[in-house]
This record gives sequence, C-alpha cells and structure tokens, in this order.
Amino acid sequence: MDRNTAGCAFHDPRIVVGMDVMAGIEELVRELSPEHRREALDFVTYLLQKQKRKQGGPLRQTWAGALRQYRDTCTVLDLQRESLSWRTG
Repeated sequence: MDRNTAGCAFHDPRIVVGMDVMAGIEELVRELSPEHRREALDFVTYLLQKQKRKQGGPLRQTWAGALRQYRDTCTVLDLQRESLSWRTG
C-alpha cells in the first residue's frame, strides 16, 4: 500500500495509488454538497485541534525531589491519602 493511502478505512476507485493526498481530498470534497463541505471543514478543524493537544512540549519534572524533606516522616500511602483528602474536601 502506498504511504499516501496507508490507513485508509476504505478504497475509493477515484483515488489512484500514488495520488497526492491533498489532490485526492480536493477531488472528493468537490463532489460534496455545501452542507457536507461544512461538516468536512469542521472535522478537519477538529483533527487540527487534536493534533495540537498531542504535540505538547517535553515532560517537565520540576517537582522531582520537592518532597525529599518528608522522606523519613511520610510514606507514599500517607501522601496518597493526603492528596485524596485535598480532592474530596
């Protein structure tokens, strides 16, 4: 399967192997009614927002070691219980 068509849920005979993805999208969108074009635009906007959420920056662990002073006085279980009380009020 061509990298341009990999992952497609179905094959449309109007889209030929090796065809540029954008050209294929444009060809199919031209056939849509104005209402369905709006839906397609909304869906592409959704995909862009989803992509931006996944592109978060590198994981920062600035908190690492912040509780070092409590190492000898609290256990992990104590901290879990305390954090649960903060969330439940």
